[in-house]
Amino acid sequence: MKKVTLLADGGPGVGYGHLARSTLLGHELLRRDIQVRLVTEPGASTSPQLRSWQRDTTFLATSHDTFWYEILDDQPDWLVIDSYRIRKDQVESSCQEEVRTLVFWDHESPPPAADLVVDASPARLIAEPAKKHCLYGPKFALLPVETSSSDRVVANTVNQVLVTFGGTDQSHLLPDVLEYVRRSFPLAQVEIAAAGWVKLAEKVVDSDHETIVLHGPLPSLEPLIATSDLAICAAGQTSFQLARAGVPGILIALADNQRPNHAGWIKSGVFLDGGNWTEGITREKLETALNQIQEKGVREDLSARGKELVDGKGAERIVDAMMEVEQDG
Repeated sequence: MKKVTLLADGGPGVGYGHLARSTLLGHELLRRDIQVRLVTEPGASTSPQLRSWQRDTTFLATSHDTFWYEILDDQPDWLVIDSYRIRKDQVESSCQEEVRTLVFWDHESPPPAADLVVDASPARLIAEPAKKHCLYGPKFALLPVETSSSDRVVANTVNQVLVTFGGTDQSHLLPDVLEYVRRSFPLAQVEIAAAGWVKLAEKVVDSDHETIVLHGPLPSLEPLIATSDLAICAAGQTSFQLARAGVPGILIALADNQRPNHAGWIKSGVFLDGGNWTEGITREKLETALNQIQEKGVREDLSARGKELVDGKGAERIVDAMMEVEQDG
């Protein structure tokens, strides 16, 4: 394996989870002296992930359909796809072009035919046994190298709450979350990681409020994760970081593709259920979860379970699997 192309969605609205996964895998490939090319969207040009990537990057100037053929003409040994805009038939066509394909797939529907399929969601492990080409479960989660290790001790009191919804607060959830958090933890500092929706958040947050801090795009969430006693989070990629770091939290499904993660984490006992907001307003679940998580024993159980399931070695395992496919011919 000499050359790998990473194709990832990214930008305001869609968020940066796809881009984060792809660049994290890219760093592991580079560590093994493999040439990597990243292909993404123009909206990702100012993302924290690209600022830390600083490698060969191509921005899509045309549709995915048009650019697809250029990607294949470049003849990479592997094409890694982390995109909802690529159709199943396109993935399968790359196999016919003798390009090995790895697909990140976090839908509930069956994955496309590919050499390797990665789905780190705990729901996938619960739902079905993994086949040889399926890399399923949290042990394949891709996490930043600096993600906190599992030595966290749960504090007696909640002094800092992290709130993060990913690329956008499309459900306009922030006002409710702030109201319930202030009611449950009136003395705690609330850190809001708003990323691409900071202007929306500014309309909700009182700039003079001493215990609420609003952040725009950050190079990494790690500093906030390391100092937070509790998190309220969308069921995307950040949930894996929180689980690894042992931060107890409340998980909310804000998009259809987050539903498997949300259901899997709740069933695995890693997070409390803040509701599936793709099915409508569920303020009661959020309020109930905040009442439950005030108990230190509940927070300790959530923290321990998260650290048990996520060990931070996903990138190594995925590249090992890619090399094994090559060896098997």
